[in-house]
Amino acid sequence: MSRRTLFGLLCLATAVGLFSAPVPHDEATKVDLPNILLITIDTLRADHLSSYGYHKQTSPRIDQLAAQGIRFDRAHTVIPLTGPSHLSVFTGRYPQEHGSRINGTAPPKNSRWLSLPQILRHFGYRSSAFVSA
Repeated sequence: MSRRTLFGLLCLATAVGLFSAPVPHDEATKVDLPNILLITIDTLRADHLSSYGYHKQTSPRIDQLAAQGIRFDRAHTVIPLTGPSHLSVFTGRYPQEHGSRINGTAPPKNSRWLSLPQILRHFGYRSSAFVSA
C-alpha cells in the first residue's frame, strides 16, 4: 500500500470515537507514530461548536482537541445512515461496494475490503471504539 493511499485512508478519519495508539512489539523497536483520535457525533451541527466559529463556548474539550490536531472544515456523507456511513469512513468505499445500506448490518466476514483499524494494526497500532447510543 502506498503512503498516499495510507494517508488518504487516515484522512477519512471522521468516525465513532476511534482511538488508536502505536503499540511497539518490544521497547527496542519502538517507533514514534502519532496517536489518532477519531470522533464522530451523530446529529451535531458544526455551526454550534465553538471550534467552528459558534459565538458561545459550547465545546471546550472538543475545541482543545481541534486546536492540537487536524480539524476538517468540509465533511460529507455518502449515505444518510450512521452504520453504513461509518463503514464507508472505515473502508473508503461507497455503500454499493461494501454492501451495507441499512443500519444494523455488519460487513460479511469474508469482505475483501480492508478497514482502517486493520490497516493501522498492520503499522503497529492498537484500536478501540467507545460507542454510546
